[in-house]
Amino acid sequence: MKKKNGFISTTVVYTFFFVFLMMLLFVVRSYASNRQILRVLKTDVKNDISDSYLSRYLINHKDETAINLTYHNEALANGAKDFSYRFSGANPNNYICIASTASPCPTNNLYRIIGVIDGRVKVIKYTSLGNMQWNNFASSSWANSSLITYLNSTYLNTLGTTKDLIEENSWYVLGLSLSDGSGRVQNAYNKEVGPNKPTQNAVVKKIGLMYASDYGYATTSNYWTSNLASYSSTVIKNNNWLDNFNENMWILPPVIDASNTLAYYLKADGAVGYSSVMTSYAIRPTFYLKSSVKKQSGSGTYSDPYRIG
Repeated sequence: MKKKNGFISTTVVYTFFFVFLMMLLFVVRSYASNRQILRVLKTDVKNDISDSYLSRYLINHKDETAINLTYHNEALANGAKDFSYRFSGANPNNYICIASTASPCPTNNLYRIIGVIDGRVKVIKYTSLGNMQWNNFASSSWANSSLITYLNSTYLNTLGTTKDLIEENSWYVLGLSLSDGSGRVQNAYNKEVGPNKPTQNAVVKKIGLMYASDYGYATTSNYWTSNLASYSSTVIKNNNWLDNFNENMWILPPVIDASNTLAYYLKADGAVGYSSVMTSYAIRPTFYLKSSVKKQSGSGTYSDPYRIG
């Protein structure tokens, strides 16, 4: 209201200014709130899109109790420090059914996920193909072994559409010394595929066997300072999901400082040992899925494995 002298009263000016500030505050708050809503929505949409890829789904949900992947960053004591994500513990939800829609998943199509390594999902067959020789002649050269030939020809050709989901990989196969193969898992990792891996003798194939370090890191982190040769300990066995085979089983690395006729295997009691390459032990193929593989359904349990496409 104007005063008689033509000027607006101080009360009116203050009131107008107060109302203006309140409106401005409302606009700012609404803007900030809307930005937060948009930010959350953007994150949700981004996660939903990336969740369609199996590798990203596992990484995005790694801390959830149902998944609980161990992140091997540089801060993880005694870990691989390769920024991989690995399943560890007694029985994680890492079952995956490949190339089958049947329920329950046929045993021949059932695998378990070792982890997300180099951005790809690495799996191992749930059941053995049977007992075979690592090599049918006395040589510990994986590149020329009878087993690598079988896995990447005869066996691969039985997989049908599954082989289209498998990505070729550089398998480092020079081997481990007797001390590294029976020592701590981090030592084995460093020599197999870590900073001290051989730059020569890599074999590019679709199918291989798991490394000693894959097995070592499958137990919980408080046992990573134990020697692989002592993984037969009951408490370690009970916390290692890969120690459920109860049979002698070949793994990848040969022994490099012996007679050139030895390779490492998992003993039925859970320890890592070595034997003549001409011995017949169980075989569980291991391979990497292509990064384009998408998750279609499943929660990763034995009765409800991940389904992909």
